[in-house]
Amino acid sequence: MVLRLRSLVWNTLERAACYRLVRLPPKKQMEPDPDPEEAGILQELRDGTRLPRLGGRRRGALSMALRSFQRPSASRFTDGTFGVLYAASREHTCMAEMVYHLDRYLRDSPPEQPAEFPFRLLNLRISGRLADIRRGHKLLHHPDDYRASQLFGRTLWEKGHDGVQYRSVRDPGGECLALLTPGTIDSCTQDGTRILRWDGSRVASYQS
Repeated sequence: MVLRLRSLVWNTLERAACYRLVRLPPKKQMEPDPDPEEAGILQELRDGTRLPRLGGRRRGALSMALRSFQRPSASRFTDGTFGVLYAASREHTCMAEMVYHLDRYLRDSPPEQPAEFPFRLLNLRISGRLADIRRGHKLLHHPDDYRASQLFGRTLWEKGHDGVQYRSVRDPGGECLALLTPGTIDSCTQDGTRILRWDGSRVASYQS
């Protein structure tokens, strides 16, 4: 599949609101000693972009968001060689996406008993020029086969584009964003904890 980038619809967003869930470690690990290597990588990400200088909880929220770029893994728009930050335009969509992916992960390696998984909700404001594929582009929205979308994401990333707007595959009617550079982040704040519950066979509920 070959997409001509000039034929795509492009949207310029200015401080658009979006949401992301970040998995929290167990309570005994909630406040680990700072990792000098990790702190250095996060500082390099900040220095290389137009990210704001923040303190306290706001700095912690930003660091949570930046880890998507620090520790890349294969997903819809990346083969794992570069980082992508995924977010949703609504909290409900953000939750639906996370429920699906956590459920899929736990089915492959299920806990021995019911369990709860805490997540921090991040409220982001982002700006940038994004490719808009919300209409059509069926291959890029395939539920499980990411080969076409990974190639598309790599093409955008190599050419220095900011990201993608696309339809949520897990929440009909919902919309998501894939951000290819931390420079798209204007601000990031924490908005409490969300709990996802595994009942032994599936992620059955969540609590806000």
